[in-house]
Amino acid sequence: MWDDCELFVRFRCWYRTFYVFPDAEGSGRRDALWDRDVAEVFLQPDRFGEKYYKEFEISPNGQWLDLDITPQGLRHINSGMSSLVRLDESRREWTADLAIPMDALALRFDPANPWRVNFFRCEGIDPQRFYSAWQPTHTPEPNFHVPEKFGVLRFVDGSVL
Repeated sequence: MWDDCELFVRFRCWYRTFYVFPDAEGSGRRDALWDRDVAEVFLQPDRFGEKYYKEFEISPNGQWLDLDITPQGLRHINSGMSSLVRLDESRREWTADLAIPMDALALRFDPANPWRVNFFRCEGIDPQRFYSAWQPTHTPEPNFHVPEKFGVLRFVDGSVL
């Protein structure tokens, strides 16, 4: 869902066990979340086909990370994202809601312009580590950083398609 100020993303993730970092900054920011259980969204509002996009990650224990990805590498962006994580042990499910400020994503948000997007999940420990993607990247080794494989996100009446 979305409004003029924020993009809202919800992840519902089933789990077997949790593999998370025990520590984070006081704010909950934690680098290298991709090495543990995590759900991720990659958003590319412009520059399609190039390696310029934003990455937002959330773990089952509420740790988070927001990054700007460019051909020169990654950098922390302090997007102002807010998040809420809920755990339902009886269903072995965790849910994460993210509210990402539009001004952290694009200089000028225009709902008429589609974006590129992909959603990812990492779970468990090697050798049984599990990787999944909404739009698979088809790389020999797990690699989510393939923007040409991202799907299309269209903004329609407060929801996205």
